[in-house]
Amino acid sequence: MGKKKKKKGKVVQLPLSPENYIRSRARNLPLFECMISDGWKESGMANILIARNHINGNITFGIYLVDLYCLGVKDTLYKFNISRSKYQELKNDIEYEEKIIPCDYVLAHNIIFGALEFAGEFGFDPHKDFDKVTNYILEKDDDTIELMDIEFGRNGKPCIITEVDKKPANVIAQLEKTAGHGNFEVIFMDKEGYYFDDVEEEEEENNEDDEYWKEIHDELKELGSWNEADWKEFREGKKEISDKTMIAFMNYFFHAGFNEDQIGKTREEVDRMMDFSISHETFEESDLYAGFFSDDKLKVRIKEISDMITSGKTKNVIPTLKTLIKKHPDNPFLYNELAVALEDKGKIRKSEDIVIYTYQKFPDNLFAKFSYLQYLILYNKFEEVAEILDNKWTLSELLPERKSFLPAEVFEFHTLLIQYYFRTGDLLKSDFILDALSNLLPGYSENRLDILLDQLNSGKLDFVNSLLNDEGKSKEVVQRISTLQNHQNI
Repeated sequence: MGKKKKKKGKVVQLPLSPENYIRSRARNLPLFECMISDGWKESGMANILIARNHINGNITFGIYLVDLYCLGVKDTLYKFNISRSKYQELKNDIEYEEKIIPCDYVLAHNIIFGALEFAGEFGFDPHKDFDKVTNYILEKDDDTIELMDIEFGRNGKPCIITEVDKKPANVIAQLEKTAGHGNFEVIFMDKEGYYFDDVEEEEEENNEDDEYWKEIHDELKELGSWNEADWKEFREGKKEISDKTMIAFMNYFFHAGFNEDQIGKTREEVDRMMDFSISHETFEESDLYAGFFSDDKLKVRIKEISDMITSGKTKNVIPTLKTLIKKHPDNPFLYNELAVALEDKGKIRKSEDIVIYTYQKFPDNLFAKFSYLQYLILYNKFEEVAEILDNKWTLSELLPERKSFLPAEVFEFHTLLIQYYFRTGDLLKSDFILDALSNLLPGYSENRLDILLDQLNSGKLDFVNSLLNDEGKSKEVVQRISTLQNHQNI
């Protein structure tokens, strides 16, 4: 008898995660449609949607917020293998905020990669999810894509458009180094929001901008000549400093309240705090967190829930999270999301109860610990904060066994430090940490950074007002900033 052939074992193919599927296969899916902001040429900012069609009729798409004037791909997100009806619903949400129109893929591709290259010339990287995921929803950027002539920058220079009281100091510092002083523009929006009119009106707008800054610098010059009698009238409410001058130069008024030794020492401390490496791993790739995301369905649900909370669509999130927690009681990320959802619904006490319970249940989980520390800071329990941190105020001291940290760990730890120092009265250190964090993780959770910036600016304004009402400080402060009068683009 002949020998029987052994049966070969069947190789089981595990399903790819959404991210790995996109990275390996999305470019093979046919394009479904491309959409772009209707006014992208006028505003210099384009929202671009690229959708691809699965064989089952479902859609995978990426959205790219592109700043053609300077920063390139500022933000990006994606949805994987969603139904056609769900896709239309999400698309309707986008169109509710901004009119988008169909466009040729080649145009969209040229805008995205052209802006990316332009931003790279000045040291600005794309949003972290672009290289990791959404880049792979696009075609490869090679010679098969027709090259189009699109203008990047404004008037041949990189240009930042910002609100007066939200001056992006880290971006401006970067442009000072890479473009050089005077080789970029900073345009400030008013409270109504900046808007580019027709080209014929540009000269008139520039004249208005010059007049705006002339008034501010004229006022600064006048303040520099005030004598003690003038300052006495100011403190009595008989003289005033205009709001626009206070806001435009608030940071300089603020820093003028500290001597050079204080500023230098604080800057050195913050530089030491930021002396660590950032890991480019995802949560799923990290040995510390991979176990919480090993269930692909749960991973997708957590991402969907997080997106819903971020966009304010929390109607069914809380009961969904409670159900998921019953099925997965040892996943701290579900508890964290529940606390955020409850807070979003205005159920503050219940949210705080979840934060406390989560820390008690998962004391070694960094995010549970960070959320609990935020809670303690809110209620001014500063001694307990120092006790839990064991007076270790840097990630490297707190976790000396770690060589690098995920962006989310870096962000959460330093945002709680910003609030800690703000509430304990060390506004200077809080200011430097916020600036360093914005520079370290550009584009990361801009909404939360904006909230922190608003809080800090409010504290700075109170501090500045106290300086200007101090008989011994007011004249000294104004004299120290009088040298800034020729820097109207600061």
